[in-house]
Amino acid sequence: MQLLPIVPVAGRLLIGFSAMTFLPIAFSAAGGETRSALAFAITGLISLFIGGALVLSTPLTRQLDITLHGLPLLAVVWFILPLFGGLPFVLDQSLPSLATAYFEATSAMTTTGATAFVTLTGVSRGILIWRAEMQWIGGLATLVAISILLAPIRRMQLPDFGPVNIEHLGRQGQWLPRSFLRTILPLYVGITVVCWAGLSIAGVPTFDSLCLAFAAISTGGLMPRDGALVHYGSSAAVLILTLTMMAGAISLVWLRALLSMKLTLTWSSREPFWVLAGMLIVGFYVATSLHNQPPASDLIRDASVTVEGFAAAVSLMSTTGFLVSSEAHGVLPFIVVLFLAFLGAGRFSTAGGLKFYRLGAMTRQLRAELDHLIYPSSAATKASEDAAERNDLIGSIWTYLVVAGVVVACVALVLALDGLDPPAALLAAVSAVSNVGPAYNLALSGEHEVPMLYAEMSERSHVVLALAMVLGRFEILALLTLFNLTYWRG
Repeated sequence: MQLLPIVPVAGRLLIGFSAMTFLPIAFSAAGGETRSALAFAITGLISLFIGGALVLSTPLTRQLDITLHGLPLLAVVWFILPLFGGLPFVLDQSLPSLATAYFEATSAMTTTGATAFVTLTGVSRGILIWRAEMQWIGGLATLVAISILLAPIRRMQLPDFGPVNIEHLGRQGQWLPRSFLRTILPLYVGITVVCWAGLSIAGVPTFDSLCLAFAAISTGGLMPRDGALVHYGSSAAVLILTLTMMAGAISLVWLRALLSMKLTLTWSSREPFWVLAGMLIVGFYVATSLHNQPPASDLIRDASVTVEGFAAAVSLMSTTGFLVSSEAHGVLPFIVVLFLAFLGAGRFSTAGGLKFYRLGAMTRQLRAELDHLIYPSSAATKASEDAAERNDLIGSIWTYLVVAGVVVACVALVLALDGLDPPAALLAAVSAVSNVGPAYNLALSGEHEVPMLYAEMSERSHVVLALAMVLGRFEILALLTLFNLTYWRG
């Protein structure tokens, strides 16, 4: 496979990335943060220069085929762009090294939400909005990535999702990210604006509202200030963020169909209902547990506690990882927090969401095997080709689980060698591969003390965790495809 068509596209991505620096430059300049504004100006110029050089030096000799070139293009987005995204942290002297800055930028771009900042007190507004902006772009990139990753298996019907390819297919049945963006981008932007406006009306400062809106719809989780969401003192704001996280987590394709009144399509797509049901069940448990705690109940407290409970559940299951309140997250045991965060959200969401789909596929296969054991002579059998396709699907799922387990073990080993306790090292590795960085803090902050913050880890640990985040966002197996010679000969 020729990589030449990717080069000018990568250049255009870098030019677009340089345009992202305008917003942090504006906020830095408005706040009199000269060093921060200069850091973003330098970053923008470097990105623009390199991007322009790639575009001008490499003619577009072959049309980009997303089936062939999609994975290398995603590698540029999640491996290369964070290098440029980390420059402002170093130039502004907000973070001590390029390795740590790369960790922070990768965490934002992959919407993982882990942070190397010990405190956000004194951090410039430019840096804060930069993290939020990278999260927002990363959430959008995740939506496009799912369409690219599923392109080679577009004919495979996913469990209980029906016609997933409605309105997003090219002439030959291939996924077209450009068409996908035209369909989804207005909804993505619209939800962001509505959330921003709603938070501002609810009493959250305008700047914080923008950062939180970016983080909620992208299910990123990086906050604009220290503390929990309840510190803003507005249950309405927590409710708005909860609804925004739900919108980002269930599936924007499904949500668009619902808003377009395509009720037949929305009803046939069962996975979003299962995701919502899980959020409601966990939210009800957390809210009920909070109600049983002192002080005595009253109408205002009951409403506030109910919102907190459901917000904590959605924060975990959407992989956002917002700290709603220490009480709400302290209700769930350590292992439950880890499981819910790992389970993730639905497909075609900003959280990626293939984990929930894999659980559904394995559950469906288990039911089929049990039916076969109970009714071995039943005439209701699948066609041989359907059975073969199902076996291939289950085989790929088990392969993913094995490879993911190996990756988690290797990452945990490196972290343990760098001084992290083995249980904490395992948790940090799972959090990175699952792209739920805050789970590391949330899972240990209740009954246990966090042994080592992300900021206290070594530079080697930061680089390894950053690579683990990219592996998780790439769904691991897709990234391993890049090392297959057959793929490159295509």
